[in-house]
Amino acid sequence: MGTGGGIIFISRLSNYVNNLTILLIIWNFFYLSVVVFGFYASKKNWLKENGALIDEIKRIKESMK
Repeated sequence: MGTGGGIIFISRLSNYVNNLTILLIIWNFFYLSVVVFGFYASKKNWLKENGALIDEIKRIKESMK
């Protein structure tokens, strides 16, 4: 999604901007935004599905002290 979306986004934007450096900076920002959003969305989903597992591991760890 980051690479393909970035190619489409930059190719459309290149019709209005001729500076390659600016286009590369925008692509990097776009790609980083997609990666960060994907990380947090996946983390939230994982915690929702497996939160009980984490709580159980913490409980066991505390009982071993």
